[in-house]
Amino acid sequence: MIQQIKLPLFILLLFTTLSGCVKDSEDIIPNVRFHAEVLNFETDPNYNQQNPQIIRRDRNGFSIGHYGVAVYKVGAGIVYAFDLMCPYEKSGTSLVQKQDDDNYKCPTCGSTYSVMTQYGSLLEGPSKFALKPYRAEIDGNHLIIAN
Repeated sequence: MIQQIKLPLFILLLFTTLSGCVKDSEDIIPNVRFHAEVLNFETDPNYNQQNPQIIRRDRNGFSIGHYGVAVYKVGAGIVYAFDLMCPYEKSGTSLVQKQDDDNYKCPTCGSTYSVMTQYGSLLEGPSKFALKPYRAEIDGNHLIIAN
């Protein structure tokens, strides 16, 4: 009798475990490999010196992220960088735009995100995901962004 109960229970647990590990690849922004360096990040007039700011190209003119990144400087040598593509809309026509000093908003779906946290947290809207983060660091007067 115990043997008969164990097998269905094992199959149920196995199915539950496997189905919980499946990712819905439609819900995340595809990964784009890049390593970008922005020279004279702190002083170059090409960068607007606002916080946060949008950077679309590196020092060699190559694209950064999908359609650019929002960079938020937290303090001495600490920066956060996020892709501008809305993770809900997932298209080049739905780029998050600066709403105020700390938040970006998708004009299409209305989702609002915070760029002043290292996670690009979703504040409100239909999206289920935060903004796609990238590794960012300041090395001297250079900003390095990569994934």
